Order: sequence, then C-alpha cells, then structure tokens
Amino acid sequence: MSITNRYVKRSRISEAKFREFVRYFSLDLDAYKIATLTGLNRNTVNRYLKLIRKRIAEFCEQTSPGQGEIEINESSFGARRVIWSYAKRRLMKFHGVPRSTFYFHLKECEFRFNYRSENIYRVLLELLIKKPAQLVSSL
Repeated sequence: MSITNRYVKRSRISEAKFREFVRYFSLDLDAYKIATLTGLNRNTVNRYLKLIRKRIAEFCEQTSPGQGEIEINESSFGARRVIWSYAKRRLMKFHGVPRSTFYFHLKECEFRFNYRSENIYRVLLELLIKKPAQLVSSL
C-alpha cells in the first residue's frame, strides 16, 4: 500500500509523518530516538534514514566541484577546506558504521557542515521536493 507523499515515492508513511521524521533527523537524533518519538518501527526508521542519506549524497556529488576519489586529510573534506575532526567527532556517536553505509554517513557530515548556518530541516524538504527519494519495495 502506497500513500501519497511528495517527498518519497512509494512511501508507506504520510507526508506529515515524514516531515516529523525529517525534523528529528535534522536535529541529529539517532534511529532509536526517532523510532520512539515517531512511533515507527526501527527497521522502517533505518530504511528512511538510508533513503535520506542517499539523497544527500547525490546532492553533494552534484554540487561539489571535485570528482573521482578525494583524499581526506586533516585540512580538506569534500569540496571545502575544513578540519577532518568535525567528521570524526560526528561519526563517533554511531560507535562505528557499516562499510556499506560509511560513504552516506560521510556525505551527511559534509552536508551538515556545509549547511550548518541554515535550517537543515527546510533544506532537506526542498531537496526532497525537487527530487523525491524512492522507496524500493522489499518483496
């Protein structure tokens, strides 16, 4: 059953619930807290977190001037000059991330850093309106 949701194609949650979800994500809450606050199943939360992080990664790839492999050291991160410790500090809260999702977490760090002075909630909603994420049914 698909519900009309202009932010996520083939979504199984309403737009209002998804906006609530994005608000908690923008506040940098972890999956457990988001699941508790929204009443969504933890697997559902993780699925939507992965969707959002993938969309963020696509956006960062399109807006970053660098292409190909980017070496990360203490003085550069993505397209802007920053301190690598920002990403390390942020990623430590996860107590490790799977290799399969590390890239998406790293791109999320880049996105949060680049938009730290803006309303991330609004930026994410605009990003998802322009190009909605797509939920792949798991049959």
